Amino acid sequence: GIIGGGGDGGLPLGIGLADAGFSVTLIDKDEERLSTVEDGELPFSEPGGQPMLESVLEAGRLDTTTDSSSTADCDVVFFIIGTPIDEHHNPQMNVLLDVVDEVTEHLDDETLLVFRSTIYPGTTEIVCDRLSNAGHTVGEDVYVGFAPERIAQHKAFEEIVGLPQLIGAPDDESYNRTAEIFETFLDADCLRLNPTEAELGKL
Repeated sequence: GIIGGGGDGGLPLGIGLADAGFSVTLIDKDEERLSTVEDGELPFSEPGGQPMLESVLEAGRLDTTTDSSSTADCDVVFFIIGTPIDEHHNPQMNVLLDVVDEVTEHLDDETLLVFRSTIYPGTTEIVCDRLSNAGHTVGEDVYVGFAPERIAQHKAFEEIVGLPQLIGAPDDESYNRTAEIFETFLDADCLRLNPTEAELGKL
């Protein structure tokens, strides 16, 4: 599942994952945008994306919903949502953390959470603490990776496969599971970092 799956970052990733053979659910609060996708149209211009979208829809590998509780049926949940900034240009993490708490309510064991939004250094650690407070053990029954999206507009379907993927992970199993997803469609390497390094790399 991709939270923010109708956006400029989430939709190309969703199409790319579906094209690689995964069953993908795009989760977004923008019903109009999801409806456009369901009708087989990209809601923005991205060279190469239109035929891929049509192909994965025809194959039945791409669904859409506005219901975040659908993450309960997902083995992997990507978070690609906008992070508003304050007057000092610091990203405001409460929006993301509220969504994390919402997803945690429906979280099954063995779920991998992958974050791609712009986040403040240290946010991955905060997420891990929140999961721990909810009774989960990161690296044992739930897994966390920060894999920043660094793709330029109008080059999404070229760069999503061609750019090396930074992956910040708090433990080996979280890294391995995150890398395994990206390696299904990457023509580049996955680079292991600690979460703070990856967060700084995104900024």
